[in-house]
Amino acid sequence: MGKTAFTLMIITLISKVTGLVREQFFAYFLGTGQIIDVYNTATSIPYTVFSFVISGVVATFIPIYSKIKKEKGKVHADEFTSNLVNILIFISTITILLVFLFAPTLVSLFAPGYTGAKRELSIQFTRIISLSIYVSALSSVLIGYLQLNNRFIAAETPGIIMNFLNVFFLVLAVQLGNIYILAIGYVISELLKYSFFPKTLRTEGYTHKWIVDFKDPNIKTMITNSIPVILSIAAVDISTISDQAFASTIVNGGVSIMRYAALILQLVSGVVVVSISTSTYPSLSVYASDNDEKRFEDTLLRSNILSFILIVPAMVGIMILSEPFVRLLFQRGNFDAKSTMLTAETLIFYMPTIIGQSVSFLFKKAFYAKSNTRTPIIVTIVEVVTNVSLNYILHKIMGLFGLALATSISALLGGIMSVILYKKEYKTIHIKVLMINFLKILFASLIMGFVTYNIYHALVGIHYLLALAGSVLVSIMVYLVIILFMKIPQVMHLLNSSYHRFRRR
Repeated sequence: MGKTAFTLMIITLISKVTGLVREQFFAYFLGTGQIIDVYNTATSIPYTVFSFVISGVVATFIPIYSKIKKEKGKVHADEFTSNLVNILIFISTITILLVFLFAPTLVSLFAPGYTGAKRELSIQFTRIISLSIYVSALSSVLIGYLQLNNRFIAAETPGIIMNFLNVFFLVLAVQLGNIYILAIGYVISELLKYSFFPKTLRTEGYTHKWIVDFKDPNIKTMITNSIPVILSIAAVDISTISDQAFASTIVNGGVSIMRYAALILQLVSGVVVVSISTSTYPSLSVYASDNDEKRFEDTLLRSNILSFILIVPAMVGIMILSEPFVRLLFQRGNFDAKSTMLTAETLIFYMPTIIGQSVSFLFKKAFYAKSNTRTPIIVTIVEVVTNVSLNYILHKIMGLFGLALATSISALLGGIMSVILYKKEYKTIHIKVLMINFLKILFASLIMGFVTYNIYHALVGIHYLLALAGSVLVSIMVYLVIILFMKIPQVMHLLNSSYHRFRRR
């Protein structure tokens, strides 16, 4: 897992960095005004509407494919894949037609604060961008297929391509003075980013067959297993709609401010949490299929601790340096100092989300690998009810900051629940070991944070970039020294592996 996870982190880091460059272009040209609000709302609606299908497929495809391949061979497993893809094309078509028909209602639901021209433009953008649902449906299966065949690079690199294409169409829209190019370009970018998939799939011996069989027992099993996942994602969608709806009523540009803050959060979670869980899930599925409980639990525990080692110091550092980070990444053009201030303060309240998100995400993968889709929905429903309730209460008191804090509290609650329920059902995870290592890492991160704060404020009078770079570099060195003295097994294992690899060379 370690080598694969590291490779995925590098790829994801490149993807996230290019994604930040993309957002810098959007911030420069569009700021936090009306057009970027419209674009962000319109791109989120089709995905949210269809995300329950995508998540259901992602959660159940890999275990079912692995089981078919083990019992009947690759040919039958590939036929199942073809059948699933064809069924998803059919479902996607119906979904797109419904989005076209109910776009006005969806915009009112997602952004009740939009009126007049802003609302009408959001409706038109939503209809155009809904065509990208086809790509989302296909990629949900084919990316899982490539991951099963250890083609992680091919599966994860398309996002980098899309980032450059989005920038191209943004600049084209600005130069030609036609904002509809933004929506059309989004759809074209989605299509082009997976253009090399067919060749990669053929390399793995996959040949698509145009078969549609709704009565396939494996499809029925997938639907049955997906129902709790679908309900879980539907609950998450309620949370997403709640966040956007409240943000659209608080301040003009509120949706975009929340999005920019979330992007920095997602930079860390995408590089670390998603990479680790993506590389871990196929292994967990195999261990669950083989009833190898020891390797299953060792992998789950190691994945969580490795995630903590990376995300906890990142959380502390970004909370302390939120203003210079946002200033460096976005403050230029139409993204002014006021936008920086609001985004940075929102980010501070957002960042604790990453701890709960990490734990919950990894444990949900463990539940799915064991074909347990019931428990994750319980966790998700509690998270969403908490988030929506706190959104209603805190947005009146704290505005956008309240929405971000509500997200953090609900995510932390979900993470705690995931661990407790897993222990209750399987009685195998070493919670004490997990907590001791987490507290060690948190302690090291807080000491690092003290250093970060003091170095930044000592140097900021010279120049904020010097202060930012200096505080980050020194903080990394301080954290590494402290974490080494704490002798956390995962850190020592990584060092030993690196040392022996260096000796062999």
